Amino acid sequence: VAKWLWAVAIGDKIFGMPCNCNSILVYDIPKGTAGGVDVSSVATGPLKWLSAVLANGKIYAIPYNADCILVFDPATYRISKVDTSGVATGTFKWVSPVLMRGRIYGIPCHADRVLVFDLTTEAVSGIDVSAIASGPSKWQAAAVLSGKVYAMPHNADGILVVDHASMKASCIPTDAIESGKAKWSGCAIVGHKVCGLPYNARQMLVHEVGNKASEEEESAPDVSSAVGRQLVEDFVAAWLSEWAYAIKDPAAPCDVPLMKLDGELVDFIVHRVYEDSEQGIPCRLGVVTAVLQRFGRVLFLVFKGSSFITDFVVNASTSPDYSPFHREFGDNTTFVHHGAYHAIAGLRVHQWALLYEQFRESAAAGTERMVVAGHSLGGQYAFAFMLQVYLDMLPKQASGSPAAATIVPPHPFLERCRAVAFGAPMCFGAAEGCTVRGDLATFFRERAVNYVNRGDPAPRLWSELDIEKFFDYFSEWIQGRFSGLVARLVDYAAGPGGLASRARDLLMRPDIESQLLRPAKRYVHLARIRVLHAEFHPWKPLPQESLRIEDHSLCEAYIPNLRAAFDPHAVGNVFDESGAALVDEEGHGPGDP
Repeated sequence: VAKWLWAVAIGDKIFGMPCNCNSILVYDIPKGTAGGVDVSSVATGPLKWLSAVLANGKIYAIPYNADCILVFDPATYRISKVDTSGVATGTFKWVSPVLMRGRIYGIPCHADRVLVFDLTTEAVSGIDVSAIASGPSKWQAAAVLSGKVYAMPHNADGILVVDHASMKASCIPTDAIESGKAKWSGCAIVGHKVCGLPYNARQMLVHEVGNKASEEEESAPDVSSAVGRQLVEDFVAAWLSEWAYAIKDPAAPCDVPLMKLDGELVDFIVHRVYEDSEQGIPCRLGVVTAVLQRFGRVLFLVFKGSSFITDFVVNASTSPDYSPFHREFGDNTTFVHHGAYHAIAGLRVHQWALLYEQFRESAAAGTERMVVAGHSLGGQYAFAFMLQVYLDMLPKQASGSPAAATIVPPHPFLERCRAVAFGAPMCFGAAEGCTVRGDLATFFRERAVNYVNRGDPAPRLWSELDIEKFFDYFSEWIQGRFSGLVARLVDYAAGPGGLASRARDLLMRPDIESQLLRPAKRYVHLARIRVLHAEFHPWKPLPQESLRIEDHSLCEAYIPNLRAAFDPHAVGNVFDESGAALVDEEGHGPGDP
């Protein structure tokens, strides 16, 4: 009896979680056949797991009598486990799971702690509820609303509330409504109400969470789907690019701040953050799935822009790198920004296999598209990543070398992905008297966009900016950030003529001319340009008096101006290079391909 008590449907298959039996049930609907996946190596005995949840393409079954979470990958039929004995042991521990913002919460039945499993770090922890209720069958079903978990009281005398942000538990008393044992079991969300379905209780349990959202939810940007799928994805790319700066610990990344689509919160699932300078990879890459209601699940690869000292070293590595084009085509005229491509080459060596594993998991979870994104230097990384995609898509001829044996066909995500950058400097160019390869230029025109906000100087780097005048402007801008006393101290430390004079002296060095100024003139943009402005202004040439470093800020310039561009009641729009507005007066965007 009670062989399987919970099922998860993925595609055309149904997977039954083992309760008393020792196999996962696999039922193929089109074929009408059933099979099994043995789990006896993970746990045996009665009532092992009662329920499960699908997350990141895998099924996670919460332990009832077992001492571990059962993890099942439906793409490979592999099973594994996550030990939970450090949180609670014994029987009837957790009865049901809920998924919220990258964490799985196990609702305590006999256990005295809520089980918490972080999908990003794979860490297991618990939230103590012993001060709220004790004894058996405390709570059963639960649901998520406004960033909190609400669990219905079975034997407990109140609704269990778990706050995702603070990781603290509290209780809403219900004994004035109904007391006794086995009161409510099921749970449903209706609008802003949490409803408990009666088990032995004589009435429904209804708790009004209220129409007033949390302060964070209230202030979250709300994008309309009327602008179209690609523009929505572009805004999400900007939102995640700002999040990439905020991460303090890549091993335990912070949550993505709240944003909405058509008034509903977007669900972000943070999979992983790659950052390892010891492997020669100076970039930080965040991998996140965004669930965009009517547009489905999208995987975002987001590169952080400049904030570390190594980022500025990469930025300054403007020496043309001809090697990838010479290696593939014998072409010694087209080049890529050396610093950006070096970072992606390191990623290619050390992390590509992990990325492919993530692609596979995301595809199994129903994700259909991928966007590569970044702000400033992060945008250059995104373009260099797309260059690697372009090179990997070229037909390969096998040879007897060990390297050839490791060649893997591009994943479908890579074959369809596109890049979105915000204020990214130029990443490609050609030798004097030559032009960038036509096939590469076509690839980027079709697959990549770069947003240019007003007077932002960064996307005009390198060939569309008078670097000598920019240095003068930048040194004055830096001094303007200091108080009068500090500015005088800086000028004194810089020596005769102050900071501006030292900047001009630096530009007069012969190595600066050969290593920076001359190569800079050969750079071009290959991605399509989108201009953010109240009225259309061509992105080039940019008059010196229109330069504004403040326009480079993602959180204070690009994101607010994107919101204004999408809002028919705000001043602002987004234009293509010809001056055509992409959002009309009613807030509708172009049709998506």
